[in-house]
Amino acid sequence: MAFKRTKKAIKKTTDGIKKTSRNIKKTTDDISDNITDNIDETKFKIKMKANEFADNIDKTKKKITKKADELAKDIRKKLIALAFIAFSGFFIWLLFTFLYFVYGFNVIAWIKNLPYIYPIFQHIFDQIAAQSQQGLYYMFSFSSIFVFPVPLEFVFFGFLKQGFAPKSLYLITIAGVFTGQNLNFFFGRFLGFLIKPYIKKRTRRALRRRLHKYGVFAIAFMHLLPLPYPLFNFVVGLTKYNYFKWIIVMLPSLLINYLIFYWIYLKWF
Repeated sequence: MAFKRTKKAIKKTTDGIKKTSRNIKKTTDDISDNITDNIDETKFKIKMKANEFADNIDKTKKKITKKADELAKDIRKKLIALAFIAFSGFFIWLLFTFLYFVYGFNVIAWIKNLPYIYPIFQHIFDQIAAQSQQGLYYMFSFSSIFVFPVPLEFVFFGFLKQGFAPKSLYLITIAGVFTGQNLNFFFGRFLGFLIKPYIKKRTRRALRRRLHKYGVFAIAFMHLLPLPYPLFNFVVGLTKYNYFKWIIVMLPSLLINYLIFYWIYLKWF
């Protein structure tokens, strides 16, 4: 009896061991399958990332190549324009030299003999040299044009230190600078087409968008401080900004700007 019970117990234990072995084998197989699946999935992800990285590199290369081509085209256009200007200047000089030596035609003398043009310019230069009130107005008007990088506020301050009547000088300066900024605006509005081919359309659109978005603050900021507002006003005109909206912000800011320098002079000098 005892032998049979022992035999049954051994058999039961053996069956349990076999069952445990099967469970262990099944668990091992599941773990192995999971590891294999994870490895395959990781490989796939790595491959996808590698392909995505390669695509990004290709896109970046294409963008760099496109930018380089655009830059080369821009440089080529500008070089052609400069060469055309230089050639035109040389051709005009050559033509005037030819006229002088062959026909005795002197261009400078011809300009001086013009009935209105030369006397007007002579009057302007004489007034500027004499530093009269008209001369100061002319000087600030022409110095305000964007092609002349003149620090207008410091010129105004310099004249104050020379002993010019502060109130009169302030009014004359404002009148001259105001005239010059209007010239800059209208130069940009009506003559901007001359430089538009050398400015990218995307750049022009970005300028127009930002100016119309931050226009009032940008105009006030540029004119309240001694910044290059003549060039800025040329760009404002180039972008077809509303004239009356521009002038309503520009003039008070300009008045405050020079009033600050006037106050500094009265306070410390």
